[in-house]
Amino acid sequence: MKGESRQIKEVFPITRHFIIPIYQRRYSWKKNQCERLFNDIEDACRNHRSHFIGCIITVSDGGMGDYQVIDGQQRITTISLLLKAFYDLLKNRELDINDDALADEIRDDFLKLRRGGTDQERIRLNLLNEDKTEYFQLFDEERILSEDSIIHSNYNYFVSRLKETSLDIEKLYDTIQGLQLVAITIEQNDNPQLIFESLNSTGLALTEGDKIRNFILMGLSSTEQVRYYNEYWSRIEKDCGNDDTSGFIRDYLSLKTQKIPNIKNVYQDFRKYWDTCEKAPETILTDLRTYSHAYNKLLCASTGIKLADDAITGLTHLETTVIRPFAIEVIKLGAEGTISTEEVGRSFSIIEDYIFRRVICALPSHGLNKIFSTLANDIRKLDGTYAVYSDKLSFVLLRKQGSGRFPSDEEFETELKNRNLYDSTVRRVIWYIFSRLENEGTLETKDVWNHLEKGEYSIEHIMPQSLSDTWKSDLGEDWEIIHETWKNRFANLTVVASPYNSMFSNNTFAKKRDMDHGFKDSGLRVNQYIATKEKWGIEELEERSKILADKALSIWPGLVTSYQVTEEDSIQVSLDDEFDFTGRSLLSASFNGTPINATVWSDFVEIVCKMIYEMDPSGLARVAKEAESTGLDAFLSVSDADHGRRISDFIFVRTDCNTNRKLWFIRHLFEFMRLDQSSLVMNISAADAIENYADTNRRLWGLYHSKTC
Repeated sequence: MKGESRQIKEVFPITRHFIIPIYQRRYSWKKNQCERLFNDIEDACRNHRSHFIGCIITVSDGGMGDYQVIDGQQRITTISLLLKAFYDLLKNRELDINDDALADEIRDDFLKLRRGGTDQERIRLNLLNEDKTEYFQLFDEERILSEDSIIHSNYNYFVSRLKETSLDIEKLYDTIQGLQLVAITIEQNDNPQLIFESLNSTGLALTEGDKIRNFILMGLSSTEQVRYYNEYWSRIEKDCGNDDTSGFIRDYLSLKTQKIPNIKNVYQDFRKYWDTCEKAPETILTDLRTYSHAYNKLLCASTGIKLADDAITGLTHLETTVIRPFAIEVIKLGAEGTISTEEVGRSFSIIEDYIFRRVICALPSHGLNKIFSTLANDIRKLDGTYAVYSDKLSFVLLRKQGSGRFPSDEEFETELKNRNLYDSTVRRVIWYIFSRLENEGTLETKDVWNHLEKGEYSIEHIMPQSLSDTWKSDLGEDWEIIHETWKNRFANLTVVASPYNSMFSNNTFAKKRDMDHGFKDSGLRVNQYIATKEKWGIEELEERSKILADKALSIWPGLVTSYQVTEEDSIQVSLDDEFDFTGRSLLSASFNGTPINATVWSDFVEIVCKMIYEMDPSGLARVAKEAESTGLDAFLSVSDADHGRRISDFIFVRTDCNTNRKLWFIRHLFEFMRLDQSSLVMNISAADAIENYADTNRRLWGLYHSKTC
């Protein structure tokens, strides 16, 4: 095996053909990857440096100068598309350049062999099946390019970028042919599969945090590297603990940009933030260090504010991490004195109530990342101040609708009473509930959570899971219905020490109550009511259910806010929210952080479709062609016969329907295009939304309740 760093101008000319083996995946680079490559090439050209594009692994295919590409086919194909676009523009004299021979040089060195075989056989890159056909079409004199071809779309993208670039064309070409890669050639006696697995599977891969650290420090002098590391990075890493720097920076970026990076793309998103936020490097690092201190206090539940730390502990027990972007902002505001310690405690208590009520009501959690990445900004933009912070927090959460809503007392109480809380998926939830119930309102606290987690306590069914004849007789003729309905409900569950659990078994209620270490002997407050009962049947279950629900409503209360909106205030809704848009006027919108210049819903739909087309033209073209089979044919078509709005030469969209239907179409379009619905955000008048909040909440609760009854 031979490996060395080489420029592509050294690799392509000595290779007859690059052959993509049949077992490889199809070409799949999208526009955003092509954009990143071209941006990096332009940056390298401006700064008179080379650019490293990665590694390719090849194995000789017959000794004639042909090589199978074991790894790196995406890079090889993309570079070939870029050079083909370069060649065509030069040949058609669409680029400003004095060297007429440059086009032939690109063709002979990178695209086609000078001699031997048919015209297609001389093309250097030999792709798979449809990819091969689509790539070869680029070499046809009378070619017809397809909008639903990734190869053709990426070729067109490079054509447009080359036409638009302000750089000297010859210097740009020098940068392209000077692109560096590590070329690894496998010898005939090597095992390609073993080598490939070794190169990709051994050792510890760099984390996103590692890449960010290297990015920050690598360009500095040795002295500055030591200073930056000691003053900033080492402290940030220490605060994060357990190698969680990547997660912290993801939360930091979510807070700062209101967009949630994919955990695999944190490094790239941080680079983008670093390059575009227009702050000095040490200013960014100082800010990171400040927030990492807050992050550490969050991880350790050590804000020094009891109400906050208790809530953080509870949220940890509920295994909730989505709150972190907002949580570190609240802790930071409290630490610097921008908001009071009382406001910090109250804010965390509100968040704990919000999360727990949603867990009990089984509301979907997929939209919470977006809610908590934007929550601090939603509060701040209400009036531009940090006054009455927790009151504004309540206001913002109360105006959430659909899947993001704060469950009402009625919904919360109903679910708490009726839900199966012994299911393994909510085991930690019932632990959390009993821990809070046991310690609420007393200084004589017990560490119920840790006892349960260590197995020293366990959850006991008062009415056993398996009934004896005595239990059946005591429950009466409806014993089967009572048992099936109530056995796993909250009212029939309690906590006992684990060694006593087997002693309880399916004994009669009287024996469970009166035996040694029974309910009467229990030192736990949650068992005091049970110990006073003469029997255990439907009346006791219903009574305890009401007592526990009333207690829960006092521990996890509904929200009250005195904050008032003005006519100018707006409510922010994303595409994945369950929201009724009937009669709502659009104030503004954004897609992936890019503003949408529309206040009319029809214009909004048109612009969103055009933005999607700009991102992935071949993808939208495929959806348009298949619109009839997907049910989108009332909106999307490849013909303008229905007087639709033009998205491209071959794609049209109709917008002559009501607002909710328009949003239905956009939601399904995002689904088929595999786009993140939370990335499309709309601002609507808050005054209208608050005015109808109660009615909407009752309607949604009614729909929800009817589905579950």
